[in-house]
Amino acid sequence: SNNKAVRCIYITGAGKGFCAGQDLAEVVDPNGPGMNKILSEHYNPIINRIRNIAKPIVCAVNGVAAGAGANLALACDIVVAHENASFIQAFSKIGLIPDSGGTFILPRLIGFQKASALMVLGDKITA
Repeated sequence: SNNKAVRCIYITGAGKGFCAGQDLAEVVDPNGPGMNKILSEHYNPIINRIRNIAKPIVCAVNGVAAGAGANLALACDIVVAHENASFIQAFSKIGLIPDSGGTFILPRLIGFQKASALMVLGDKITA
């Protein structure tokens, strides 16, 4: 953020998808760090940094943005989506509540009722 040569930050995925979110195998591993540690040490700092950096952040979504990947995109200042892009709050399908700022950001973007429906039903939204 202190580099004056950088005027804008651009985030995109490599390959067919943007971001599928958390690797859940790591979460259920009894020897793994656990969801709370993963969120507090990895995902939440990323979202906080995106929301608080003093440069505009453009997110180009190609393919699927699911779970934390969808919320990562929503945290950015501008989202540009390919016509084949889709967004899904997949948390309820696996018994979780949205993380990575989803419960904060999504209602502020589309309203409480629509956000609640997307978070509870886990419907896919296409570009």
